[in-house]
Amino acid sequence: TVGILGAERAFLFLLSDGSTALTYHVGRDGEGHDLEAPEGYSSTVVDTVARGGEPLVVSGTEDGAVAGAQSVVAHGLRSIVATPLEVRDRRIGVLYLDSRLARGVFTEDDVDILRALGNHIAVALETSRAAQLEIRVKAEAQKRSLAERLRDTSHALSATLRLEEVLGRLVDGLTGVVPFSRAAVFLRDEDRLTRVLARGFGEAEDPTPDRTESLSDHPRLAEAVEGRGAVLVRETARDERLTCVGGAMPLASWMAVPLISQDRVAGVLTLEAAQAQAFDEHDGEIAATFAGQAGIAVENARLFEEVQRLARTDELTGTLNRRHFFDLAGREFA
Repeated sequence: TVGILGAERAFLFLLSDGSTALTYHVGRDGEGHDLEAPEGYSSTVVDTVARGGEPLVVSGTEDGAVAGAQSVVAHGLRSIVATPLEVRDRRIGVLYLDSRLARGVFTEDDVDILRALGNHIAVALETSRAAQLEIRVKAEAQKRSLAERLRDTSHALSATLRLEEVLGRLVDGLTGVVPFSRAAVFLRDEDRLTRVLARGFGEAEDPTPDRTESLSDHPRLAEAVEGRGAVLVRETARDERLTCVGGAMPLASWMAVPLISQDRVAGVLTLEAAQAQAFDEHDGEIAATFAGQAGIAVENARLFEEVQRLARTDELTGTLNRRHFFDLAGREFA
């Protein structure tokens, strides 16, 4: 607009929703530099256009004085033109241009041009506002959905002490929230990781659980354990530190999230996607939140299984005891 009308500066003022007060949003000078604040302009002209809804041209300091715009005289503004921004008879702002270089820079013909430009600007702004509102509505809906899914998953995790069910419910909770194709869970014992769950692996890729891996052989898994945070690999083909985990080559995108319980990393959850760049930082935060809920449940399930093991095993010899015999016999008889 500055270039088309030969102005020295242009300022855009917008009306806040539900308010009659104009707020400065953006300004540019003739060289294309951004102006952080509107200084030395005629606020009277802007207010007059905002109230009256009609364009206004001031072709010199004398016109400004007649119009009651004292700032025109004070700042030596020789030419001013301003037009309202309107959408469907609703005023949303004012577009203001001025020049201190010469008198009569703007004419009535320029007013028509500025009004046409203002209409385009107003429509573009309204479209942008509508798009931003839609984005905010969708974001709020996603937040509510995520909170509900997290709450449901938390309840599901606390409702069982069976480790297999806990891990399965963790992966189920992430389904539809994070875009993954395969999932695996490794439980940690010092520097060893044992895979206890595999989801989405084909038969040819060895999806069998109970596969033990050395933490030192997998730098990315070790990074998740030591850093206690999500590790994202957006393109596995370009990451030399990512190794074949669990007997299967990783897909195009890969993520590892630690399962933390009482300041201890109890295990690692890995997620994979067939498309590169499938995961972002937001996905990592979501997965880490769900994993944080699961960490305590995993540890409780492990402790419960250990108690069960001790209850059916002779402490001295390690052989199964009489209680286990009767449990097993009862199941076989049934």
